[in-house]
Amino acid sequence: MLFDSVKKLIPDTYAVSTNPYIAFRNSLNVNFAEIWVQSKQLKIMIRNIENTYSIGEKINDSYNWTNNYKIILRSPEDVEEVALSIKINYDNL
Repeated sequence: MLFDSVKKLIPDTYAVSTNPYIAFRNSLNVNFAEIWVQSKQLKIMIRNIENTYSIGEKINDSYNWTNNYKIILRSPEDVEEVALSIKINYDNL
């Protein structure tokens, strides 16, 4: 469901399963989102390039992660909002 929503917004998206997450990549093989599958939710990690998203939170800089913004998807009703946040992030790469 999330992949389909992102694919509509970013047509050159494809998914690659890694251990322990699913990477959303573009045609240049650049990861622009990581989807961590958890028991009751999905954790989406993206780069926060000084944008303000309506959902999620910035990860502490001490973690030194490239994808430093975390969005938790707990409900199917939030899929479109999460997909839009991923699209905004993708446009700013």
